[in-house]
Amino acid sequence: MVLADGTRVMLNAETRLRFPEAFGDGERRVFLEGEAYFEVAKERERPFWVDFREGTVRVLGTQFNVKAYEEAVATLVHGKVEVARGQEAVVLQPGEQCRIAAGEAHALIVGKADLMSTLAWKNGEFVFKDASLEQVIDELARWYNVEMMYDHSLFRESRVHIYMNRSQTLDEALDMLSKAWNIRYERQGTKVWLGERHTGGTDSD
Repeated sequence: MVLADGTRVMLNAETRLRFPEAFGDGERRVFLEGEAYFEVAKERERPFWVDFREGTVRVLGTQFNVKAYEEAVATLVHGKVEVARGQEAVVLQPGEQCRIAAGEAHALIVGKADLMSTLAWKNGEFVFKDASLEQVIDELARWYNVEMMYDHSLFRESRVHIYMNRSQTLDEALDMLSKAWNIRYERQGTKVWLGERHTGGTDSD
């Protein structure tokens, strides 16, 4: 979508963006729930703010990604942004990422970003590098709008590398998980049950 000031925004699945029909003279401010990629129109007189539950990103003109589902992560692609939570604030440089750790004394954790993985959704891909199966399953559930039911303890320690195109169907994605990581699944409509595959047994999917 294109906002009133010319800023371009791409929204990921299960994302809401609240914004005015026209921005005021002093600032441009939007509220995000979910994940979005911003290409902000440069206006030094009116800084652009992205508010989300865990904090705020302030920018003058740049390209960045904000993920604010269960945890909040801001990733800078071009330009410069300031990430703030309460009284704490950090300025990111291109290629850096800030995680907002809720409930900790030092809430803002800055590190180098993996832009390929972070921006994969924007490019129509799933890219997971050394990710937990829990992360993969939760992302698939969000993208395909289904409810994944499983014992979290079974997959918490599993680390995986995955590349898939987001144009694949849910069944194709589940088949990949099933064949590569010893997972059995059963699907009924928008509900999917996941479990460990038992050697010598018969699977139903």
